[in-house]
Amino acid sequence: MLLVRGDHELNESKAGKLPGFERGWRLASEAEIVDHFGCPPGTRSCCSAQAGARDRRSNVARMSDFICGANEADYHLPA
Repeated sequence: MLLVRGDHELNESKAGKLPGFERGWRLASEAEIVDHFGCPPGTRSCCSAQAGARDRRSNVARMSDFICGANEADYHLPA
């Protein structure tokens, strides 16, 4: 799973070069996201990401005073 900051866009070409993604990958459909995570696309939170997840460039680890998704449409969590 890739998490992208709300003010950034995923570059699919670069994502395909990340370790573990070289053999092929695809974007999940909205139905797959809801089925797997129980929340609509665009609401998933870095604050609730699975244990063991890591930020490849440690951007999130250095951030302060930000909000993140609450895994529910139209709601956010302070972090």
